[in-house]
Amino acid sequence: MEMTPAAARGSQTLREGDVQQILGREFVLRFSVALRMARLHDAQNAARLRADSELAGSVDALFHHFGAFRLAVVGDYLFLDDQRLRVDAVGFAAFDHVVRLLRARGVGELRFGVPPRQQDLIALVQAFLPPAAENDAYETFLARASDVGKWLEFGPLPEDDPESASEKDPKERARRAFLSAVTVTRIAIARARLGRGVDFRAAQRVVQTMVDILLQEEFSLLGLTVLRDYDAYTFHHSVNVCVFSIVLGKRLGLTRKELSELGVAALFHDIGKVTLPRAMLDKPGRFNAEEWERMKRHPVEGARLLLRLGGMGRLAMESALVAFEHHQRHDLSGYPAIRMPRPQHLASRIVAIADCFDAMSAERPYRDRPLRREEILGHMMAHGGSHFDPLLLKLFVNAVGVYPIGTVLRISGGAWAVVIGSAPPESLDRPRVQVIRDGAGLPAEGPELDLATSDIEILGTVDPDEHGLDLSKYFL
Repeated sequence: MEMTPAAARGSQTLREGDVQQILGREFVLRFSVALRMARLHDAQNAARLRADSELAGSVDALFHHFGAFRLAVVGDYLFLDDQRLRVDAVGFAAFDHVVRLLRARGVGELRFGVPPRQQDLIALVQAFLPPAAENDAYETFLARASDVGKWLEFGPLPEDDPESASEKDPKERARRAFLSAVTVTRIAIARARLGRGVDFRAAQRVVQTMVDILLQEEFSLLGLTVLRDYDAYTFHHSVNVCVFSIVLGKRLGLTRKELSELGVAALFHDIGKVTLPRAMLDKPGRFNAEEWERMKRHPVEGARLLLRLGGMGRLAMESALVAFEHHQRHDLSGYPAIRMPRPQHLASRIVAIADCFDAMSAERPYRDRPLRREEILGHMMAHGGSHFDPLLLKLFVNAVGVYPIGTVLRISGGAWAVVIGSAPPESLDRPRVQVIRDGAGLPAEGPELDLATSDIEILGTVDPDEHGLDLSKYFL
């Protein structure tokens, strides 16, 4: 999201911290793009000139609103002054690029003391371009960036620089895996639109990481499925379906290899929608008869795309089958209709459950509001045996619990708490929660509570959208 200085000053609804997040993320994105354009094009290339101009605009916006500022890298995070910049799926690749580049040069921070000119920023980008060696010593980098040092100060990585957080913290490892999967999906869909090959190896690498995380501790990845980005709905939905499918496959006792193959197929289950116009997918209101018939073609188109662009290997074949079957329903009353009825493949039955659960909780232009996850489970259970395999559906409910992760509960004393961990099998309606509002309705960073081992009463659920609750901070 781009914000001009005037917009940042004039916003009555954004706090200063929110503006700092918006402008900081914009700067990181523009810095990453300028670095990439400089590696690909000469100085007079139009795309490179545009990237340089947009980088200058983002720096101007920061100076206009905050004055001097610093960008620092700490572990896997970027800080603008003292505030950690929150990364979303759209910006993950840019953040990762900038963090890795700064660390490779031994640079811990950039201190912008005076407003630079555009040619100064071009010199900064040039200083970061790869030398003959892949990594620089910090002193070598400073020597190459001597001209830049006249208006900007560098700081080295501290001697006690923390190890990569993604290697130590399960939550951070899950976050990186989830956002990497969103990036892989985004690239795959873009390539499919252009008729280029589907990179199953890249998908398999990121899915295998998610499988490893889910086999050890699944709640960190499950928590990330509550994140919503309307503009990136397709990519988030695909990754969410992948996560839910692996969780259900784990409950079913599938091997690591089988879970990995299932996850890849789930990631590409909706790829046939690339053949549909964007205006149709974003249309407010229901589809007319012609549009609905066209929508019902996306499973067939998805199978064709995967076979044509992915080859005839095992992953491509199973992914094509899942793409073809995931809307057929357990009783085969769905689409596409087939001349010689045969039961859905196991992977298709799993993905069908995961797809429905996530799709019904999403904000879409034709829906008044996304359904709460506990409402969705009730709807799906009513269709067990017809739309869904009843045994798999029961296992899925056991996996996500009566109150799935991300549900907001009203508990004893009138406090509100968000579900952050699934309930044990013997107490499916008693999950782990974190208090987010006290009994007076005021925001609170309350303790984590295990309702399965307490006598706290659940009084009901709360619709987070009605109250403007941003749940992402509890899971990112």
